[in-house]
Formats: sequence, C-alpha cells, structure tokens
Amino acid sequence: MTDVQECMLRIAGYSDRFSVRPGEEIKFYVNSEFNEDYQA
Repeated sequence: MTDVQECMLRIAGYSDRFSVRPGEEIKFYVNSEFNEDYQA
C-alpha cells in the first residue's frame, strides 16, 4: 500500500431511493472501514 492509499479515507455512501419529490423522505447511509461512531 502506498503512502497516499494509507491516508485516504475509505468511505461509501448511498441513499434508499434514486429520486424524491419535494416533501418526500430520503435516507442516506454511510459505510466506512473504520468501526467508529459518527454523526452527520
């Protein structure tokens, strides 16, 4: 693994829907290689 790869945060995000209309609910999910709590 290179120094740059070690410094990069490996994170993935996605939503539960592809599109929404105004007023509709959409949820976002985030996954990381690190097992730490976070808030967004």
